Amino acid sequence: MRKPIVFTNIADRATDEAFNIQVRQFINFLGERVDRMVKSYYEFDEHEIQSELRDAASEALKQHQLRWRILDYLAFWNTNLDGFAMLELVESCLLLVQAAIDGSLPLQNPKLMKAVQALFNEKFIGHAPLDLYRAVDNDICNVKDLAGYQDSVRRGAFLALTVDMRRIFVLFGLIPPSLVVNRKPLQGDLTRSQHEAYGRLEHFLRLKLVPKVASGIRPRPHALLIGPSGVGKTALVRAFAEDASMKRGFACPLFIADPGTWLPDGARGEPNTLRAIRQWMWREVEEAGIIFIDELDKLYGQQDWGRSIVQNVFSLLDNRLDCVGYWTAADSRLLEEKVMIIGAGTWQKTQKEALSDAANLSRMGARIDRIEGAFEIPEELLFRFNVDVIYLDPMLEVEIQERIAEIHRDLNLPAPAASRIAELASRAASSHRQVRWLEAYVSKLIELQYLAEQSPKRNG
Repeated sequence: MRKPIVFTNIADRATDEAFNIQVRQFINFLGERVDRMVKSYYEFDEHEIQSELRDAASEALKQHQLRWRILDYLAFWNTNLDGFAMLELVESCLLLVQAAIDGSLPLQNPKLMKAVQALFNEKFIGHAPLDLYRAVDNDICNVKDLAGYQDSVRRGAFLALTVDMRRIFVLFGLIPPSLVVNRKPLQGDLTRSQHEAYGRLEHFLRLKLVPKVASGIRPRPHALLIGPSGVGKTALVRAFAEDASMKRGFACPLFIADPGTWLPDGARGEPNTLRAIRQWMWREVEEAGIIFIDELDKLYGQQDWGRSIVQNVFSLLDNRLDCVGYWTAADSRLLEEKVMIIGAGTWQKTQKEALSDAANLSRMGARIDRIEGAFEIPEELLFRFNVDVIYLDPMLEVEIQERIAEIHRDLNLPAPAASRIAELASRAASSHRQVRWLEAYVSKLIELQYLAEQSPKRNG
């Protein structure tokens, strides 16, 4: 059975019912207080509005023993919102919580749409901004300590009414629905080399989610993929992220970046990449997420702000983002505990030299030794990943032959003769861009199919 949009972490029915009554009383009290503030808005200046919100939060806690995360954030933290925007957001979020509790979200309500959009665009306090909670022992919580909230809920230290923001974002059309669980796993479509690399990525994800320490040493969970252009590094990571969602029962969102599109801090244009990563983490990462930084071999090739990009990437890999003004301890904790980083690069010169040696083509170990001995990968980058690097080899010709036959089956086209398939596979292998070659081949077949379908219509 699907979990409702609003739920509590309370197993005892009587306690759950009492808590829900307490929540409704809290919402009614706060709604009346905010309504009075909205009507007398012009009597306050900016600082007085936040002070009024702070008083409302304190009075609500005193009377109903509850805290509301979005209210605490707006009342006790410095934000970029002006006073009226704060009041409008609180008022709209109250309506949103009330509607969610009642089980009837009016999706066309402009005020609710605006509030959901604001929560989506700037994740104020993670993916649980509308939760209401209280400590089990009734101690007054530190409203500035937002980082450990969900851990406290899971441990049972907080009684909480949780509003599933992901479901709300889906209902309002801001993110697509979750992946269909019964879909065929993408792992079955991988090449031999991708399949081996897939297993290694699973190992690194376990290192991230369940850290291990031996003799004071904790292995780095950042994985580095190396392989020639066209072997399917990005396709592998996408398949891994989507399959992880199905295998583990929770969404594993993917954020993709590369040095060519990286926007460093201080650059014109918003959001810069680190801010975009921060928003993505709080908006989408619940149990685990993956940041994929592609084309790391081009990291040092930027002419204008290259060093800024290098420092941004290194700070992210090291999780040392104290110098970034908007990055908080809660952000660093989320990055440390739940976000796996995968890097990838070609280092084309070394790859070509290694692949051009016929002896190395049939002996992976020799080719790996050749790549590692070339010193093309800067140590300051390499050592920020687990140096147990994952290498992706080109597809074998027999794999390409199998894939060509499968393409024709999937498109309901007659398969070419075996000699023709062997000829095509040889051509694809010699291109050193096998996956790209196959993509072009599929595209051409689809084009020919379309032209064949249209020909009778034109002649008729």
